[in-house]
Amino acid sequence: MKVNMKKRNIIGGILFLLMVAGLILVGIVRIQLGRSLPEVSGKINVKGLSAQVDVYRDEYGIPHIYAENRRDLMFAVGYVTAQDRLWQMDLTRRAATGRLAEILGETVLRTDLLMRTIGLERTARRQWEQLSPESAAMLSAFSDGVNAYLEKASSLPPEFRLLKYTPEPWQPPDSLAISRLLGWQLSKNHESEIVMMRIAAQVGADRAADLSPVYPATGPFILDAGTVERMMQTSLLGGSRVLGGIIGTCGGSNSWVLAPSRTTSGAAILANDPHLSGTRMPSIWYYVHLMGGGLDVIGALVPGTPLPLLGHNRHIGWGITNMNADVQDIFIERVNPDDPNQYEFDGAWVDMDTTRERIPFRADEGELLYIEKEIRRTIHGPVMNDAIPKAMNVVSLSWTGFEPTPDFEALLGINTAQNWNEFRQALQHFGVAPQNFIYADTDGNIGYSGAGLIPIRPDGNGVFPRDGWKSATAWQGWIPFEELPHEFNPARGYLVTANNRVVGDDYPHFLSAEWAPNFRSRRITDLIDEKERHDVEDIARMQMDDTSLLAQLICNRIEPALLTLQQQNLREAARLLTVWDGKNSTDSPASLLYHEFLLRFALNTFSDEFGKSLASDYLSQYYLWLERFVELMNEDSRWFDNVKTGPVETRDEIIILSFKQAVNALEEKYGKNMFDWRWDSAHTVQFRHPLDKSSIAKRLFNLGPFPFPGDGETINRGTFEFNEPYVVSMAASIRHIMDFSGLHTTLGIHTTGQSGHPLNAHYDDYAGRWLRGEYIPLMMNKQDFIGGVEGHLQLMPNSR
Repeated sequence: MKVNMKKRNIIGGILFLLMVAGLILVGIVRIQLGRSLPEVSGKINVKGLSAQVDVYRDEYGIPHIYAENRRDLMFAVGYVTAQDRLWQMDLTRRAATGRLAEILGETVLRTDLLMRTIGLERTARRQWEQLSPESAAMLSAFSDGVNAYLEKASSLPPEFRLLKYTPEPWQPPDSLAISRLLGWQLSKNHESEIVMMRIAAQVGADRAADLSPVYPATGPFILDAGTVERMMQTSLLGGSRVLGGIIGTCGGSNSWVLAPSRTTSGAAILANDPHLSGTRMPSIWYYVHLMGGGLDVIGALVPGTPLPLLGHNRHIGWGITNMNADVQDIFIERVNPDDPNQYEFDGAWVDMDTTRERIPFRADEGELLYIEKEIRRTIHGPVMNDAIPKAMNVVSLSWTGFEPTPDFEALLGINTAQNWNEFRQALQHFGVAPQNFIYADTDGNIGYSGAGLIPIRPDGNGVFPRDGWKSATAWQGWIPFEELPHEFNPARGYLVTANNRVVGDDYPHFLSAEWAPNFRSRRITDLIDEKERHDVEDIARMQMDDTSLLAQLICNRIEPALLTLQQQNLREAARLLTVWDGKNSTDSPASLLYHEFLLRFALNTFSDEFGKSLASDYLSQYYLWLERFVELMNEDSRWFDNVKTGPVETRDEIIILSFKQAVNALEEKYGKNMFDWRWDSAHTVQFRHPLDKSSIAKRLFNLGPFPFPGDGETINRGTFEFNEPYVVSMAASIRHIMDFSGLHTTLGIHTTGQSGHPLNAHYDDYAGRWLRGEYIPLMMNKQDFIGGVEGHLQLMPNSR
């Protein structure tokens, strides 16, 4: 007994010492990490300023920057953003310029190959060379501010230490490359073109035509299946997917604006919630208030760029959603069988433009190794697949993003515009990717304007790959800005955009074939029309709305088939859907059942023809298939037949099969009591950091998972991928509500917090508010925020 007691005491003592050692280790780690927290108060002398700049951080971590001139203001934006988001800035710069493998290793080499091939860095340098002197000076000042922080920082953020590297000085083209990377994320319809090529190669052009309302039944777009599969093994799609896993998804957005006649305040109200990269950690957005040099604007910028992309000044406010314009085309090239660096164009062999890239990657031992990559370009753009010996077909990519458009000039003009005419004048310079801009001002005007380069195609259709060997198939310029869709002060008193179709069939130009389904835009419109006038609280409730019109429609369509079910448990489950209102609340059993059914119904419809892999890839192209699938449900389409069985299955038989599978799966996972099923038991959102591959990094950097309502077709969007149900991959990355009766204080929230440092109080302090549909005030008057200021930093010109 005494021996056992002694052993227990020894074991207890060891465990206690281990616990103490662990606590000491945690304390040491926290102390070490804490040294990289930025100074937000006091005076700092820096090179590059002409006068003192005051930076007040309010209680929400938002910097209010006051400068005497525009150059000093941009310098301070660079300094302050680097204080809070330096590693995120460096990561995004590396993603844009194809230098991720240097720090993350060979696993991301495909992404670097993709970025080197499309050449965002090359385009950014061309943009830089063509900037106006004023814009060049602003970007130079921003870079100087970032580099001033690099010189002053006593310790770098933890990611640099984990990866054991030091960031290089910032260069002005880096900011332009980041901006162009954002355009790439919003322009990737080449992925759906490749998916449709694979489908056509597998099932034929005629059947492929069923799956898009405008997909041609004939046309020179069919490659042999082997060539298509070889294309799939290149960096084009593989690198794009890896990139998305690092910097986030392309996303969608909602926006609407109400005229004074539709609001209780008698002033316009503007709402916007972009969905770009909504589940990344830290947030893609960073709030700033800029005052000086002709600027007085508050809004959200993308770290690494110096001006708000979303926001308002004292006179106007704006919001954006992706137009979904088709700005990419794949061209099939005929390569000279005797010379892989020549391609046919109008009957002649033409030399490709070739460059060689040396791409480093970090080996497991930490040393840098290199690969050599030859980048080839045709008249259409970069060649996107490696040369296939003796092959007659390779593909090149045309994208409007290869044009050195003056997007920074546009953004500066937007931030300083005082009225609709100045706003529209600024938008003329906007190039990539085309956006729906909504507008309101303090005079009570509201407006909508599309902006961005959209190609004019000779045949008016950009859905399928094109013959590269004929000049007749090439783009013929851009749709003139004056002819892009726009509207000012509509009689109905509101404007709504939700990535849905912008124009009708009478519009003279082809914009796109892949619009978001109209369910979100219709829901917004329905809620606006429920009342004659709305206030800010109404708008906030709308942004959190989780009712799906798509769910209502599908449940209505499948009800006749479900009513034929005889088993008691199936009939009870069917009743969940037949009486359901389509509200995807977190506690809804019907929502969980509906999504489990829809997932299986779609896969059962297409997997027999495509195989599960291609079916999943097709279903992952959300805007490509969903609306067409709803149309197919109106008829007993041949797609519902399982080609692998003898009998011809009907739509209703596939509905019943899928429903039974869904019920069985949920009973097995959550129990037979259907009222215990909850949507939030499966549907969650987690804010993931790019370094979350280890358990330590997950605990240090990630946030969540959290229960989440909604789905891909609700205003409060919670989209998940078909190959990874039901983890939210797309959500509102930021929400704004601007009441123009008081622009000095509007409402906003982004997903997580202002800081990228895990020990900073503002690393995750927004998350709870965002989840609950709450907002923080965006204050422009000093007297409104000065009482709660957390820090007053004075950046002083270095006297030496």
